[in-house]
Amino acid sequence: MKGLYRKLMARVSLAMAVIKHLLYVPLFGRRVPGPWLARLRTELLAPTPSDLWEYVDETSNCLGCGICDMVGDIDDVPSLWIRGSAREPSTAGLAQGVPDRLRLMAEDISKICPARVPVGDIAKLLEANQQRLEGDL
Repeated sequence: MKGLYRKLMARVSLAMAVIKHLLYVPLFGRRVPGPWLARLRTELLAPTPSDLWEYVDETSNCLGCGICDMVGDIDDVPSLWIRGSAREPSTAGLAQGVPDRLRLMAEDISKICPARVPVGDIAKLLEANQQRLEGDL
């Protein structure tokens, strides 16, 4: 029953993302780093290198459709790990064990992900952030 619910929710989320994309892109065009970097500056967050956009642009393509939840064990929730991944060293402790699981599932997820989210890159980032966090302690 849980698997059927996941499949249904994944398809509904995917359909909503397609509709949003079809309405959004003609009106606003493709995302560019300028507004994102400006917003970071106004929020007084830590300095962010402009080349980080290339990473964020690719890894933030997740639609939240949940199709990737079909991969792995029943208790695995890669959709939550991908969208809620601890992308800063200060929060990397929240993702203990996640990089290993994502790395194991990355190839299978890449075959079914409609947004082509680079899951392997997210796993690498999480792992690097955890190493930085351990180095700061």
